[in-house]
Amino acid sequence: MPLSEEKYERIMIEAMVEVGISQTMIFAFKRTGRIVTETNKHLLTAEELREWNDAVDEYHRRVESGDVI
Repeated sequence: MPLSEEKYERIMIEAMVEVGISQTMIFAFKRTGRIVTETNKHLLTAEELREWNDAVDEYHRRVESGDVI
């Protein structure tokens, strides 16, 4: 039986927290559904990379403004 999107996201986030992935990357994963690294970023389209970078920027803006994430 395939996992629902919600269950997949929950399992991924639990695993990321367990291995110490940064909150920035977790936030961007929640926004984009992907994890971007130096190793795989060349595989993304310009739009996909822009979405990732926008999510990272959003995380930093929200943290700097005192928004609880």
